[in-house]
Amino acid sequence: SLSVPTWIAAIATVALAVGVIVAAVVARKALSAHARQLAAQHELTRQLAEAMDLQAQNLRVALDERRRAQACQVFIDLKRAGEPGDAVAATVHNNSQQPIYDLYVIWLLGTVRLGRPDPAVRLLPGEQICFERSAESADGEAAADATDPDALTAFLTFRDTAGIRWTVREDGTLSDISPTP
Repeated sequence: SLSVPTWIAAIATVALAVGVIVAAVVARKALSAHARQLAAQHELTRQLAEAMDLQAQNLRVALDERRRAQACQVFIDLKRAGEPGDAVAATVHNNSQQPIYDLYVIWLLGTVRLGRPDPAVRLLPGEQICFERSAESADGEAAADATDPDALTAFLTFRDTAGIRWTVREDGTLSDISPTP
């Protein structure tokens, strides 16, 4: 039959085996909890990254709006008399709160530039300046398209107070023409 030391060794072995099983179960639960915590942190990080992307997009839009704020308030208006060969008046309006600089009204007959641009050094806030041009070629003779008063058009280039160079067309189309850094 079994002696007391054998029984003690058997009970100790069983107790040790139960302890190992309990430790393995506890370790597995801890590992599972840690994995759930890591998954939750990963999801939170993903959501934060999406929020940061949206915030960056909003900041880019706001920056672009601020960059364009002054230029959006500058426009060119053309008045045509309607008679062939009559002059066309281009009025540049600065409705912004700051001056604009280095203005050039560039005249086009159809799609071809007509002569040299009409320059102005600056245009103060709330002011306007008017330029006139007729559909004549550089040598003073009437151009072939001079019979159509709508053939003579113009657009404006200028620099805002931030140093950005812009083009604005008669239809209000605004384009940043500054060289990209």
